[in-house]
Amino acid sequence: MRFQGSGRTDPAMPLSSGSSLRLGQPFALGGRLFVPLVSILSISHEKGGIGYCTPVALLIEEGSTWFFVSLDPDTTQECLGDLKPLEN
Repeated sequence: MRFQGSGRTDPAMPLSSGSSLRLGQPFALGGRLFVPLVSILSISHEKGGIGYCTPVALLIEEGSTWFFVSLDPDTTQECLGDLKPLEN
């Protein structure tokens, strides 16, 4: 890792990162149930870290039928295999 402006590197500070897809908090609107599918990315090291959550698809229940609406071209229904709920 190179520290900007310091001219030194510190190999003792490893970066770690992770990403996952999770089901977000469901909400009702107009007689339909919406469940967001979100992508979570986190990057951290011993001095701090950053993370963000991006919606990539919606699962929509209307009556007894479910619909999948992708908000990201790389997200398909095959991504639904091993999902876990988003932890509050």
